[in-house]
Amino acid sequence: MKTITSSILIFICSVFTSCQDNGPYADSFTKEKPLLSDIQGNYKFEEQTYIETTANFQPANIFLKADGNYVASNIPDLMNDPTDTTISKTISTTGKWELKIIDSIEDGWGHKQPSWGVMLNNMPKSLSQIRFMNNSAPYKLIINFSDFDLGEVMILSKE
Repeated sequence: MKTITSSILIFICSVFTSCQDNGPYADSFTKEKPLLSDIQGNYKFEEQTYIETTANFQPANIFLKADGNYVASNIPDLMNDPTDTTISKTISTTGKWELKIIDSIEDGWGHKQPSWGVMLNNMPKSLSQIRFMNNSAPYKLIINFSDFDLGEVMILSKE
């Protein structure tokens, strides 16, 4: 009887802790406001989970400057053609960035927590809000290419 009760309790706990509305990366989103000095800097391509082939792939890069400007290069523009799995178009641009709460994340108990990131002007709407990962420095950037529940993302690490 004790084993059955324990099994049921473990099952219930696993259901509640795995039910998040932001997919497999939600636990990694930055929930505490980062210091500006900790997020400024150069973020380079680390990994991606969306594109099947990277034959013509040039590594993505986003540099968040201390003066509030950014430089982005080789950011895949996959939202305009989600069936393109070869990165036929990338975006390279400059503009202003701002630290913002991008969204809120619901934990398994119905509580909402902020998800911090950067707003990039002069980018297509699909790439204008990029979340941070980690709750302390060094932070990473995570670019979502579809529904976060699918986990189709690109991650950039701070140098």
